[in-house]
Amino acid sequence: MGINMDWEIEAEQSRVSTTGEDKEAARRRRLARVRLLGFILILLLVAGAVVGAVALRLRQVDEQTEQALRATVDAEIAALRIGDRATFLSVPA
Repeated sequence: MGINMDWEIEAEQSRVSTTGEDKEAARRRRLARVRLLGFILILLLVAGAVVGAVALRLRQVDEQTEQALRATVDAEIAALRIGDRATFLSVPA
C-alpha cells in the first residue's frame, strides 16, 4: 500500500525473458575449444613421436657400441688363445 511509481508498476506487469547466450556465439566458443584441444593433441603426438625416435636411436647406438666391444673382445681372446702376440697388440681398442 503506498505509492507505486510508474516504472515499478510496469516492472510488475512485464516479465523479462532471458534467452541465454547467443547460439552462434556458443557454437563458435565450442568450435574454438575443440580446435584448441585438437591442436594440443597433435602437439603431444608429435612430441611423443620425437621422443620415441630419439629413444630408438639411442638404443641402436648402444647396441652398435656393444657389438663393436664384443667383437673386439672376441678378437683379443682368439689372439691370446692361439698365442699370437702381434695380432693381440694390433687389435684396435
